[in-house]
Amino acid sequence: MPFPEDVIEQAFKRSGGRCECSRDHEGDVNAPHLDERCPRTFSKEFGGWVAHHKVSIIEGGDNSLDNCEIICEGCHKHIDPI
Repeated sequence: MPFPEDVIEQAFKRSGGRCECSRDHEGDVNAPHLDERCPRTFSKEFGGWVAHHKVSIIEGGDNSLDNCEIICEGCHKHIDPI
């Protein structure tokens, strides 16, 4: 279930156009955040980002701003591999 547009707008504004992921993507030398925020930046218009549920709907999460994080596509691939 996707986030409402107003939640995405607020989350993107909060992100400042920078990935909000702070997970350590173990084994990937291109994403060693080591508990710091990912340095990747992006613009709302040109993509390269995803509105991600911190806690999935299946696991009891919701579509609130508190459960939304704006992350780059690279980090999203590590969190939700296809």
